[in-house]
Amino acid sequence: MNSGLPWGERIARNCAVLGLLGVVLLAVAGCGGAGNDAAVLHPGGFSATPAYSAHPAGEKAVLRVVAGAQLDSPAHAVVSVSARSGSASKTGWIKLNAQGMADYSFDTAGLATGLWKLELISGELSASGTAYVDVLPRAVWESFNTAAANANPGAMPAHYLYLGDSLTDFSRGFNYVDQVAYWLQRAHGEQFTFRNAGVAGDIITRVWQRLSGSAKAYRPDAYDGVFDPPPTRVFIFLGHNDSKLTSASRFTQPTVSIEDFENTYAKVIQRLKNSTGAQVTVMSSTSSVYEITLPMAYEHLASRGRASLFGKPEVLEQFNAVARKVAQENGCDYLDVYEPTRTYPEKPVLFTADGVHLSAEGNRLIALELLKHLGKPQ
Repeated sequence: MNSGLPWGERIARNCAVLGLLGVVLLAVAGCGGAGNDAAVLHPGGFSATPAYSAHPAGEKAVLRVVAGAQLDSPAHAVVSVSARSGSASKTGWIKLNAQGMADYSFDTAGLATGLWKLELISGELSASGTAYVDVLPRAVWESFNTAAANANPGAMPAHYLYLGDSLTDFSRGFNYVDQVAYWLQRAHGEQFTFRNAGVAGDIITRVWQRLSGSAKAYRPDAYDGVFDPPPTRVFIFLGHNDSKLTSASRFTQPTVSIEDFENTYAKVIQRLKNSTGAQVTVMSSTSSVYEITLPMAYEHLASRGRASLFGKPEVLEQFNAVARKVAQENGCDYLDVYEPTRTYPEKPVLFTADGVHLSAEGNRLIALELLKHLGKPQ
């Protein structure tokens, strides 16, 4: 099969037929002639532009794949592409040109809608890379396209800074931060940049400790150079960890007291404004699936002896009310993502199995709400 093709291209097509597992196995066996060393892949060896993109179902996504400067002799190397979305898969391959780059056309015709993860692997270069293509129903794509066109990202060049917990830190590459960046760059140009400074587990007091240079700060490196370049707008997306209830208090007391939440949030906002002059947007916490988080907390308590209860509705709403109040008192705009997530049809699809963290669908909803917010008079 494929006997008339050059050897490298025959191997690539066989890798594509076998899928991602086959690519790795062939790499170990010497795919590309690199011997056993090819089994040690260099993540990030390839970059794809755009790294995240969204397209109406049936249209093609074109990605520019470029070999990293750390790779030796990438010219004319073959790269296998394995795309997956849930249980669905699609394979392909490309051959880099003399400059170590190539365009890959990902045809979405006949594919299921949803997020597709594309794994780029070359055994001969011992290199890999990742890209994401969101295949959307036409109506959903149009909603994003309209929201992005109507958004006002501010004077260019614009640089957005995102501070948050795991809802900002997780799913990098396709989370709401990446999606907003894609749509704003698509609609308003490449002078829009961003930094995702989300830290899993964050609470408002940890954010303050980092910003104030406290010796007690958790992961102070997460904010290294955080104001370089100076942000033109800062988004703060917190609340779930602050409001979680501890088993030590029999699930009656939050991790951060409501008073500390209010006072520290105000200090964070003032530090951001004084240090950067940026516009600050306070985001509410999302809703969660309490039907999942409540029994999960008691299961953890029984098996581990301690637990946290996330997402109790009345507690989340109390913290969100304080966040809104602090925003108003400190000259910030406020973005409510609690109600859109609380009232979403088939709400559980917005979240992962724990009922708190955002799924691909949940990230998509937050991105759209944020883009719509940017289109409102400020």
